[in-house]
Amino acid sequence: MIEAILIDKIDQVANDYDAIVLSDYKGGVITDGVIRAVRKIAKHRDLVTIVDAQGSFERFQDFTLMTPNQPDTEKAVGYQLDTPESLKRAGEELLLLNRSKGPFDHSRPHGMALFQQGQESSELPVFNKSDVFDVTGAGDTVVATMALSLVTGASFVEAMALGNLAAGIVVRKSGTAVTSQAELLENLERLNLPE
Repeated sequence: MIEAILIDKIDQVANDYDAIVLSDYKGGVITDGVIRAVRKIAKHRDLVTIVDAQGSFERFQDFTLMTPNQPDTEKAVGYQLDTPESLKRAGEELLLLNRSKGPFDHSRPHGMALFQQGQESSELPVFNKSDVFDVTGAGDTVVATMALSLVTGASFVEAMALGNLAAGIVVRKSGTAVTSQAELLENLERLNLPE
């Protein structure tokens, strides 16, 4: 009953949005039925689908992007991501498993990695290594920032960079925090990235 109501609500509002984001906190809301419905709705309306997955990654086949953290990725593949080779192997395995454009590991201690079908992987270091106060909500910030970036025309690599930057800002704040466009621009200018 609740699942049907949720699916109906997603279907009703989907025309007003360019993306559907699922955050799977293992609370029972993101059921297989919800996932199938989101996949169908997104395909019908050509929407970006992003999931912050915490296990059972195969459930999210054909989503645009998946953003698991390192412990969840290690659990899924059955080994530690402690070398560049193991990270590459895990990315390749997740691409095969999910048929996604880019399973994406967003909370490695050393930064982020993006894997896409038929392309070399991309990695970025953590932009903020020293001013970490509270990591609550950093993953949600990455997902939200990447969703906004992708629907406004950014590439996956650009979206990853902006997600990384946004997470680096919110971890400087106490509790579940947000960032703003002004903060992103200010911090982006400080990075002095090569063009």
